[in-house]
Amino acid sequence: FDPLKDLSKLAVVNQTTLLASETLAIADFLRDILIKKYGEENLAHHFGESNKDKLGNTLCYATNVNQEAARMMLEEDADYAIIIGGHNSSNTSQLYKLAEEKFGEKAYYIESEQDILSKEAISHFDFKNKKVVTRSFLTEELKPVKIMITAGASCPDGIIHQVVIKINSFFEAGQIKDVDEVLAEFTEAF
Repeated sequence: FDPLKDLSKLAVVNQTTLLASETLAIADFLRDILIKKYGEENLAHHFGESNKDKLGNTLCYATNVNQEAARMMLEEDADYAIIIGGHNSSNTSQLYKLAEEKFGEKAYYIESEQDILSKEAISHFDFKNKKVVTRSFLTEELKPVKIMITAGASCPDGIIHQVVIKINSFFEAGQIKDVDEVLAEFTEAF
């Protein structure tokens, strides 16, 4: 690899599950280097895609949609975040990273409803991707609880539904808002 020769022309294409913002930051970094070296007027000749919007088209669609939805949900107030997906899923790990920044130790990365052991205990991955059990899950709240739930791009809808059903089973029917009501509130905010 010879940076003087090999970096004279490049394009950025991404089909990974990194955060879209990180991928675009890498492309911006490389673009800025080429501008410094060759000038803005010559960028199109040296940078295969000088239009950021076109770079976004190479990002994994499902991953990008999930990340944007999670980002929007993180703008809302909630007490907990549950991120559902496979242990080795890069996409799910990235979603967990976003949620963990806001919720700290009240962000839980689980694989399925089986990880919700009871209203008091949840088995989940920590930031080191090590399985741990937290025994203060849903026990300290005296007020209605708001839980943000999202999942990795390849997580089957059925698993997400099972997680919702399991969590709902810990509460009396009158304590649970109807899904249509929650969605209406969410869409009204935007």
